[in-house]
Amino acid sequence: MTTIEPPRDLSTHVFFSGESAYVGEADYEGGVGKGSGSAWSGRFQLGIVRPLSGLRLLDGNGGQWQLRLGMDYERFEFNHTGAFPLPASLQRIAAVLALEYRIGRQVGVIIDARPGVHFENRIASNAWNCPVLFGIGFPVTDRFTLALAGRFDAMEENPIVGGPGFIWKINDRLILTAIPPEPRLTWVASEDLTLWLSGELAGGAFRTDKRASDPRISDAVVSYSDKRVSLGATWTRGSWTLEASAGVSIEREWDYHRVDRSYTTDGPAPFAKLAARAQW
Repeated sequence: MTTIEPPRDLSTHVFFSGESAYVGEADYEGGVGKGSGSAWSGRFQLGIVRPLSGLRLLDGNGGQWQLRLGMDYERFEFNHTGAFPLPASLQRIAAVLALEYRIGRQVGVIIDARPGVHFENRIASNAWNCPVLFGIGFPVTDRFTLALAGRFDAMEENPIVGGPGFIWKINDRLILTAIPPEPRLTWVASEDLTLWLSGELAGGAFRTDKRASDPRISDAVVSYSDKRVSLGATWTRGSWTLEASAGVSIEREWDYHRVDRSYTTDGPAPFAKLAARAQW
């Protein structure tokens, strides 16, 4: 019997994503005196997705190789009080250069590079960075997939992070995605609506501005991290996906790891996030 593959979508699409999050006020520790602060972040991506009809690797699995090309802008704004030498903002502007193998809405293989500048307010040559995300899935059964995922970032204290994980379709409605650093337990309420409990690690590494008041952290690299746990809902209709979540920011940290100085929040804070994605 001859197997007839379903026709593939070989047209180029435009993709967009945007998100905004707010983290409530928490006290700081790690310096002299008292201080506290809240945080806001926003991220926007725009580009194209171009299928690669000539790439036949993994053919027969019903998937499609594609290139994702575009721009990515992310910004963190901080409202600090107290005498802590922390940046008021951190931001990055990067290109999106990704090779993906997708089976339906699932990603089977991904290599995602984001070359660009990571800075406070002033763009300089030493603010250049190129984090790379990589991952691959190995289906074991129709309900269980082993995965290996990681990230390389030369600015970070630990340039390579990640490890093994898995995706387990417990039943037709409950899915456990145990892939660091963002595990998620998803309940499929309907074709359009999913509810989930998730962990999230936001932030990155950035080059700060020059500071005459404190030479040790002048023109330095700071790694900002925000560890979160949240409950959320995702609603999909046509080309659009809308997402809303709320939860707790367990800890935020500004780590000047090259000069052995760090500042953290002394306790959790509430946070909320809205996001939208679309592809035409």
